[in-house]
Amino acid sequence: MGLFHSIFPIKGIRARLLVAFGAMLVILFWIISFLILNQWRRMILTNAEEQVESVTRAFSIFVIETFIFAESNQMKVDDALDYYIRDYLAREPRLRYIAIYDPQGTILVHSDPQRFIYTPHDSLAPLILQSGKALNRAYQDADYGWVIESAFPLQIASKNWGVLRMGFEAGSVRKEIQGLFYSLLMFAAIITVFALILLYILSGYLTASLRKLTTAIDRFEIDKPLNFEQPPYEDEISLLYQHFTRMQNRLQESQSKVMEIQRQIYQAEKLASIGRLASGVAHEINNPLNGIKSCLYAINRDPDDHCQTAEYLKLIDEGLQHIETIVTKLLGFARRPSKSREAVNLNEALKKVLQLLEFRFSQKQIRLSLKPDNNLPPIQADSQLMQEVFMNLLLNSYDAVSEKGHISVMSGIEDNERVFVRITDNGPGIDPEDQKKIFDPFFTTKEPGEGTGLGLSVSLSIVQAHGGTIEVQSQPGRGCEFKVILPIGEEK
Repeated sequence: MGLFHSIFPIKGIRARLLVAFGAMLVILFWIISFLILNQWRRMILTNAEEQVESVTRAFSIFVIETFIFAESNQMKVDDALDYYIRDYLAREPRLRYIAIYDPQGTILVHSDPQRFIYTPHDSLAPLILQSGKALNRAYQDADYGWVIESAFPLQIASKNWGVLRMGFEAGSVRKEIQGLFYSLLMFAAIITVFALILLYILSGYLTASLRKLTTAIDRFEIDKPLNFEQPPYEDEISLLYQHFTRMQNRLQESQSKVMEIQRQIYQAEKLASIGRLASGVAHEINNPLNGIKSCLYAINRDPDDHCQTAEYLKLIDEGLQHIETIVTKLLGFARRPSKSREAVNLNEALKKVLQLLEFRFSQKQIRLSLKPDNNLPPIQADSQLMQEVFMNLLLNSYDAVSEKGHISVMSGIEDNERVFVRITDNGPGIDPEDQKKIFDPFFTTKEPGEGTGLGLSVSLSIVQAHGGTIEVQSQPGRGCEFKVILPIGEEK
């Protein structure tokens, strides 16, 4: 395949098929055309040479008779032969020259003095007489152009008079061969074009299914079925369709498993956060419970004091409402996130999380600065997941700061297309080497048993799933800042 791509650097199976088969067809037709043309050329030349030899043989009879008649009557043969030559040249328009040589190869009579004056001797004449056969050839002459010549021995039995050479024009034969060549070339070109068109149509049927599959793959989404028709015939492409469908099913199964595991991790991290909130929640519930117990004790001591009983019952109701509010918030944070998204105000999500962390912050006397942007637009998100992100980041800041530390929470709009929530603390900061790994699963700098190492990893996954990101800036000894950035409006 590497050699093929180096020879045909063309994209697309269809194009490469056309180029490869087209090149092979052209080469094949040229080879066949050359062989056919060569065979036809031989046939035409052989036929022309045979015709020239027949004419030369017929003229040789007159020449031999002239030699015999001159020997019998003891007359000079040159004049008689010259008369026959001139007469025959006048009657045969294709004849270009005639020359007669004696047995030793010396010229006796010829039709063109300017031509044969420079070649008065023919070294082949003795050999032709010795073989007793005619010698035919086609060649290009400087004066006459293409010529077919026949050298015929003038002999009867053992009597030899010499050799007769007659040359006929071969231009018409050459034109016939050229015409045949062009006709054959045109035929080969037409056949090649027809074959390429046929190949183009057939390759279209071959690649149409591949194009449909490619289009379906481009539109492929794991959670949606692949909408394409399987080819009606059983071949490699149909097999590719079947395997791709199986791959899609496996991907869907794998995605379902991954999402389920991810939900379990989110829930586990959320429950871990709730465990860290347990002491604060217990304190928030315990205070109104003590008040309720005191009210009940007072009512039991003086049940006839209806005014006092009514006042205590009102206090008991307020305490129970406070407990109900705390439990509702805790359950709302603990429940599994929904699969659908809705318009979420990040300021409200922050407020709910801060209410859950209020007691823990007061225990450590942490100073909290909250600067929400009241014009913050809503985003399309899962409210429970957003609360989990803020809970993880605020708990990290809580763990980082010391007694009477400072945590700042700020929200705002960035680039008119995104909103952000910035959480800053004045803790010891994060080492530059650790900053590269803080979002890795199970990475933690806390003591064993104090953290799962999943909080930041889970938070980043949630934010990225909503089309956003988390940026971190920190220097050792100068605190840390986490900035959650999310797109405004519905995430595409």
